[in-house]
Amino acid sequence: MVLPQNLLKAAAHGPVLVELKSGDSYTGTLAAVDNLMNIRLEDVVHTPRAEQRFERLPECTIRGQFVKFIRFPDDIMDRAAAEDASTRSRARGGAGARGRAGHTVNLTVPANVVGAVIGKSGESIKRLSLETGARIEVSKDDRDTHRTVTLSGNPDAVQRAVDAIDDVISEAKKRLENRADKRSERRARSRSRGYDRRDDDAPADGRSDGLVVEKVYVDEVDMPFRPHFLPEHEDGLHTDLEIFVRGLPRQCAERDLWEHLYRLGATDVKEILLLRRQKVSKGMAYVVFNRHDHAVLAKHKLHGCPAAALACGGQPVNPADEPGFLLARFSESERCINGRQCVYGTDMVGLLLGTRGKCMEQVKEASGLRKVQLTGRSMRSFGQVDEDPRLHMVVYYEAHEADRVQKAIEVWGEQLAGVHREIVDKAGKGRGRGPP
Repeated sequence: MVLPQNLLKAAAHGPVLVELKSGDSYTGTLAAVDNLMNIRLEDVVHTPRAEQRFERLPECTIRGQFVKFIRFPDDIMDRAAAEDASTRSRARGGAGARGRAGHTVNLTVPANVVGAVIGKSGESIKRLSLETGARIEVSKDDRDTHRTVTLSGNPDAVQRAVDAIDDVISEAKKRLENRADKRSERRARSRSRGYDRRDDDAPADGRSDGLVVEKVYVDEVDMPFRPHFLPEHEDGLHTDLEIFVRGLPRQCAERDLWEHLYRLGATDVKEILLLRRQKVSKGMAYVVFNRHDHAVLAKHKLHGCPAAALACGGQPVNPADEPGFLLARFSESERCINGRQCVYGTDMVGLLLGTRGKCMEQVKEASGLRKVQLTGRSMRSFGQVDEDPRLHMVVYYEAHEADRVQKAIEVWGEQLAGVHREIVDKAGKGRGRGPP
């Protein structure tokens, strides 16, 4: 079996055709590829989905998550298989050589089962490493739907580790399937008794027990007192990889924003999340970058830019329809989730929750909503209700009570403003102009 990474490495410096899930295609020379299947091409011809025009680019980087398929020359598979066989043959050249040979394999594991590989307090991964003799490392970026597991050691040990991890993943998937079947059975029994409780499965912006369920992200609230420490943190810290953009044209889609960022030179985009309410755009988006310098570039280029400057669906936007300007700042959600490692140097989540969650109770009482929960990455101890890593409230209300959500946002904004003022007072520094 030839692994995808080996196939791509064998095709390096040769011609390839990459088609994206959007329908666009890129033809060029494969310059580099990493373990996450991110591809860099040179001498590129870009053909949009409509195929009515094309453009030449000196180079471009394509995120692996957007790739639908890659087409290689016919002989690449044979070359990759030959190189793989040659590597295995050299590894079996003798007991002494085998003991010294270095070998590395990267596995892509779904994030919902990677916990089974790691185990409680790392017990499972330690046991697998001891039993197989391979070094096993798991990537720490939990924003992705998949995690990379790196295996290294002599070829025999690595192969044992691959087989052992495959067994662990298979068992974990079976357990998840059994749990899903049991939940389905419980719902079926509940319906037969005349009620249907679905709190465990209720999606955000959906319904639960007849209530409307909606997400409200922390960056949606106004932040007039947000600390902006000048000049040392004008461009944030290296941990600021996500920006928040407000004021986008309502018809702007994720692809439109991605293409605009690409034209600005902020090409290393990892993820774009366009915020919607009842499937209608709020004109706001989170953009995650792999590199801090690209996040800084995008923030500076987007902030104050006319909303009409973004082409939507390949068509220019009428300034009369979108007369406003964009606001771009580093993500408050990311800074809150990063805890004391953020530019504020304090536990924002704890301050926003209050003792025993009293702040969320105040939001609930002041707004009249039926239920309010604060959730996000690494907040399981407070009752995490979904898998969205960003800091957000999940609010529950009757269909005719939608106007109460705005009141909740205002109350949450007042609480956040108090936290921001407290941070500035403790730091003994004033605010700069504009959002950081």
